[in-house]
Amino acid sequence: MDWYVPNDTEVVRPLRLALGEHLERHAAAGSDVEGAVLAASELITNAIQNSDGPVWVSLDWGRKEPVLTVHDLGTGFTLEGVPEPAIDQVDGRGLMIANHLVSELTVRAKRPGGSSVSAVLPV
Repeated sequence: MDWYVPNDTEVVRPLRLALGEHLERHAAAGSDVEGAVLAASELITNAIQNSDGPVWVSLDWGRKEPVLTVHDLGTGFTLEGVPEPAIDQVDGRGLMIANHLVSELTVRAKRPGGSSVSAVLPV
């Protein structure tokens, strides 16, 4: 499944609901669908907030566990380059939250710009 997402955080909620319904239908019994949906929501929101253009979201079931990939056209980053947020900082925890909820998280800076974040969802 693929979604083309405009740069607007208002689209995250309906996308989160659609993704949750899809995962509920296809996930193994007892899977952490809520955690997978929260992780996806954090990754999509992060991409929208840190890029100026649209975001492309892909869900691939080619493995035992599905892989959600979020592509953006922002400045690009690596996971090691993301600073830990200050205790009083309101935002900046999306990648940390997602990393704790998924089986595997991979971040790649793309050329000539942007990032690709892939998460193996534990469903």
